[in-house]
This record gives sequence, structure tokens and C-alpha cells, in this order.
Amino acid sequence: PYGDLDVMVSARRLRSADVPAMLEELSAALRKARTPSTVLLLPHARVPLLKWTDAPSGVKLDLCVNRPRGLRASAAMAQAAATHAELVQLGLALK
Repeated sequence: PYGDLDVMVSARRLRSADVPAMLEELSAALRKARTPSTVLLLPHARVPLLKWTDAPSGVKLDLCVNRPRGLRASAAMAQAAATHAELVQLGLALK
């Protein structure tokens, strides 16, 4: 109930400078679809994000574009947690 789903879109042909505009378009499409209960656009954050909550399921989603470092960090945390169970709680606290 307190977590979210992190989504990373890989768009190799999209320039970094164009990511905020893409997120704005996606935000408008989500609002038009009326599927999310909330939509928060953070186009000028260090990592531009589009956050929304799916109304039917209550699932919170965070979408970023061309940020594979987060995927690598998640994989490293999963590997560390497999050998050190105490790191799971630390990872959840830091997230």
C-alpha cells in the first residue's frame, strides 16, 4: 500500500532536452483519459518524472525516460539483498 511502480522508458532517439515535452504530452493524455486519480508532472526535476495514481487499482506509478541507472541500482540492491537480508529494510527506508 505504500510502494509505487517505477517505470523507465527507453527512447534512444529522444534527446534529453525533449524529455520534458514528452512527459507533458503523456501527462495531458493521461488527464484526458481520466484513468488516473492524480497526475503530477515534474519536468524540470533532476530526473524528470511523471507520477500518477491509477484510479481503479490505486497503484502509484513513477515514469522516467532514458534513466537506466535506476535499473542498475535496483538490480544491485536485489543482488545485495539476496545475500544480506538485513539490507531489504535499509533499502525500503532509503527509497
